[in-house]
Amino acid sequence: METFIEKITRTEHAYTCLFSSVVRTEYGYRYTDMLLPDMYCHNSFRVSPDAGCIPLSLFAEEAAYRKGNGQDVVQIEYFDGGDAAFPEGLDYESVSQQPVYYAALNEFTPSSSASCTVKPARDERMFTDGRNIDIASFIPGFEEFAGRRYDRKKPVYADRSAPFENLICYAGDTPVGNCDLFIDGDTAKIEDLDVLEPYQHRGYGTAILQEIGGICRDAGVRHIYLLVDDDNEGAIRLYTAIGMREVMNNHLYRREFDA
Repeated sequence: METFIEKITRTEHAYTCLFSSVVRTEYGYRYTDMLLPDMYCHNSFRVSPDAGCIPLSLFAEEAAYRKGNGQDVVQIEYFDGGDAAFPEGLDYESVSQQPVYYAALNEFTPSSSASCTVKPARDERMFTDGRNIDIASFIPGFEEFAGRRYDRKKPVYADRSAPFENLICYAGDTPVGNCDLFIDGDTAKIEDLDVLEPYQHRGYGTAILQEIGGICRDAGVRHIYLLVDDDNEGAIRLYTAIGMREVMNNHLYRREFDA
C-alpha cells in the first residue's frame, strides 16, 4: 500500500510529465521542458524519496546534461518525508522550502456562501480570463513569464482527455480567481490558487476549493494535496481551516553557471 509520500511523489511525477520529457535514473527523475526552459519544476531533477544521501556524481551528471542542453542552471528537488538528504558543503543555493499540505478527501471541508460560479476553462474567452488572472496575480516584474507559463499549460487545459483543468471563478460576469486541478487516480493536486486582490477575503478562494472537492468526489479521489510558499500565511490559514495539514516539505536547490 502506498504511503502518502509515495502518492504525492507519484502524482508530482505524472503532473510534470504533462509538460516535460523525462529520464529515469537510479536516484530519481530528470525533467526537461524546452518550451518553457525557465520553469523550474519542468526542468529539475527530482530525487526519489528512498535515495538516501544524494551522491556527488548526480550533481556532476546534471551539470553536464544541462550545459549540453544549453541551459544555465542545475535544480535539484526532493521531499523530506523520505530518507533522501542533500549533502553538505556543496555550492548550491537553497531556493525554497515549500510545505506540502494534505488531506484525505473526507477531511477536506471547504464551505463558502460567496455568490459566484466556478467552472473549467473551455473556450478562448475563458482561457483569456484565466491568463489575465495569472498575470495580474504574479510577482511584480515577472508578468511576461506568467503569460508564457499560462500559454505553455493552455494546450493541456484544452485537451479534454487530460485530467488537468484550469478552473475560473466568476462573480457575475467578472472573472475574480482561478486554480489548476490535476487528478492522478486516487490523488489530486491543487496548483496556483489565485484570487484577484480587489476580490480577496470574500469567500471566492474557498468557493473554488469547494468546487474542487465536488469534482474530486465525483472522480473517486481519496487524497488531495498542494504545495504552498512558507511565507504565504493567509493561504496557510485557509488550508488549515478546511482540514488540510502540513505533512512534509519540498526542497529546491539551485546552482547557476555559464551554459
